[in-house]
Amino acid sequence: MLSPEYMERVTDHLIELYQGLEDDILEDIATRIKKNGYLTATAERQAEVLIQNGYTTEEIESLLKPHLEDIDEEISDIVNRSSLKHYEDEVKAYRSVNKRLVDLSKNKHAENIVDNAMERLILGNANITKSLGVVYNGESILLNDFYKKTLNQATFKVASGAFSSQQVVRGLINDLSDSGIRVINYQQSGRNYTVESASKMLVRTTLNQMTGEISLANAKEMEQDLMEISAHAGARPSHAEWQGQIVSLSGDNTKYLSLDDIGYGDVTGFMGANCRHNWYPFFEGISERAWTKEMLEDIDPEPFEFEDKEYTYYEATQKQRQIERTIRKYKHRVMMYSKVGDKESKTIAQVRLQRQRQLYKNFNRAGSLRANSLNTFTR
Repeated sequence: MLSPEYMERVTDHLIELYQGLEDDILEDIATRIKKNGYLTATAERQAEVLIQNGYTTEEIESLLKPHLEDIDEEISDIVNRSSLKHYEDEVKAYRSVNKRLVDLSKNKHAENIVDNAMERLILGNANITKSLGVVYNGESILLNDFYKKTLNQATFKVASGAFSSQQVVRGLINDLSDSGIRVINYQQSGRNYTVESASKMLVRTTLNQMTGEISLANAKEMEQDLMEISAHAGARPSHAEWQGQIVSLSGDNTKYLSLDDIGYGDVTGFMGANCRHNWYPFFEGISERAWTKEMLEDIDPEPFEFEDKEYTYYEATQKQRQIERTIRKYKHRVMMYSKVGDKESKTIAQVRLQRQRQLYKNFNRAGSLRANSLNTFTR
């Protein structure tokens, strides 16, 4: 079984790789701003400047290629490591009641499930990288359209005399750092996600679907009907209702929940989008419940106060993510202002970055929360 804690941390290195990709894209944009000085161009030279500064398909591919190779390698490692761990845990569970599963290497059905998961992840990653862009002035813009649309507005502002080039550059950098690199219209959902959110959702959802299918295949082979769901603090309210419970796969054992009760197969239910819950065989009359009613009732830490506001554990984890996004924003501003040579704006961004990092430490300390292990937030 892949525990909720495992699912929370399994994407850590992948996120670092994606953040490196995001940093390089924003740094490249800032470098182009500095190098080409397009905001000082006259209106007559606008078309020429746009052509000079626009991303070509080849340039985008060259910028992404070194990152994508590492990302694909990490995805492959995650799938292989996770599938083996889950399968070996199930082997041990069935062995405890004298039932024997064949090795994963000899289980063709399970291997097909793993191969399909690998393909979905690689394809999903390709879709993410093909949909990279920014949100600028409220508009979602793909990376290869970014220069034409934003520079058209920026050069017009400068040429009109209404804004100085410094004002326009600062506005551009602030907007880009607010947005970060986004995945535009992710999976045709009409929504834009941060690269971190999209990759986490992709990996967690695919891993859970993979392990869920393996568990169901093993249960069918072993004639096993009951499964126990894992539990974790800070579960979203709809999942807290059924976490730690026993499920009857057939639905025939009415003492327990059915697959419908936990929303299995639904995007918002058990093993749906971004779900960290998993399950493992439960042998009635032999197994001991991992989670008693009392344990589940006390699974979340007590609410705490911070700056005159009370936070539940779930609310606190959402607040953590919000502070982390703000830290990333100011980190990007420091980097981009450094590239364009705006020392004043860089200093302001550095001060605000330090304040957010201190806020993060104080908030985590107040709630006895675990800080994100990524260097972006802990140093």
